[in-house]
Amino acid sequence: MFDLEVENIQAGRTWTVAHATTHPTATRLTRDYPGAGVYILNLRQQPLEQIAWLETAVTAARTLGDRRREGIVLSNLGI
Repeated sequence: MFDLEVENIQAGRTWTVAHATTHPTATRLTRDYPGAGVYILNLRQQPLEQIAWLETAVTAARTLGDRRREGIVLSNLGI
């Protein structure tokens, strides 16, 4: 299923990142994208792409003041 939807997933994430600074829902989605598909993303994404997704998620979590999620994402980034 992931292979069939990868373009839509990437387009959705691109939209959320582009609007994360001006739209609170986009900020939350940017924070949540890496965690929503963590198992399949670990299998299908290249490491540099995973890092980019996680870095934007950290920024979004910090913007939202979500220390719990920030810690989770930083942990995943460390792995």
